[in-house]
Amino acid sequence: MTTGDNGTSRPNTDKTTGNNTTTVPTTTPPLSGDFSIVKDGAATSTIVISTNASDDVRAAAEDLQACIRKMTGATVPIGFDSVDRTNGNFILVGPSKYTDQLGIRQPTGFPDNEQVILKRSGNYLVLMGNDDQSFVGTQNAVTMFLEMQGCGWFGPDELWQVYPSTQNISVGSLDIVHKPKFTVRHNRVDAVKGVGNRWYLNGPESLTGHYLPTIIPKDTYFRTHPEWFSEIDGVRTVSATWWQYCYSTKSLRRKWRKRSSNLRRPSELGLGSRHPERWLERRLVRMLGMLQIRLLYGCGAGVCQPRRAGGGQKISG
Repeated sequence: MTTGDNGTSRPNTDKTTGNNTTTVPTTTPPLSGDFSIVKDGAATSTIVISTNASDDVRAAAEDLQACIRKMTGATVPIGFDSVDRTNGNFILVGPSKYTDQLGIRQPTGFPDNEQVILKRSGNYLVLMGNDDQSFVGTQNAVTMFLEMQGCGWFGPDELWQVYPSTQNISVGSLDIVHKPKFTVRHNRVDAVKGVGNRWYLNGPESLTGHYLPTIIPKDTYFRTHPEWFSEIDGVRTVSATWWQYCYSTKSLRRKWRKRSSNLRRPSELGLGSRHPERWLERRLVRMLGMLQIRLLYGCGAGVCQPRRAGGGQKISG
């Protein structure tokens, strides 16, 4: 981002969405009102960020600017809160002295207070969220606002990205404080550049999926404990395309308990099974003996309630 003499800044690149986009015509903007952002193809507002804005907030502001430009052809300038922002229409992205003056505080707290704020107050439009640690609340607020304008991201390529073509963007009343229904939202789309965040695939990190190799990595333990790993044709190996741990080995289970008990949030560790007889819940959990564990049951297996959770254990399905 480069800064001009008038307190505005210009992004050098579109980091979030790339250039592969599709625009479609629309005659009626999804939101309309007296807070004008773009009118007749010309910018009538300014995006405002703090002079010490975080990289996440700066990226969210640049993303908003780039998407509005793709929709309207107009470039809404990005400026800092060090310049007087009294007269005019201002989109406040992230926390700034103007959100403080409005009495709108950025949500904080991790991992239990994820939320976003979209609020119109007079000649200010606030787009902000909790950005603590892995949270990207401000970006989520921007994405939510753009979705209200008709934007959509259905895949990483040009064919799947929609930016409605319009000459006018305006907002009437808007007052949203949103907390996601699901704490952890991750799937394989996370790795697709620019799409994961558009689908709100973020939130606290969670040890779900194939994470046992992260807790007990083969490169660290195979040389000293080959008995922890699979035996194929009479040979212990981790070189095969498909290999597994030898869960019946007691020393492996002791190591698992020790390593997993040191996790920052052990209750977020999930075990899942697709086995139709649900052997995992009944046998493996009893063998591993986690102190706190959340069971995620597999496809078609239904829910199997563990028979007991003694010794201070907390097991839920």
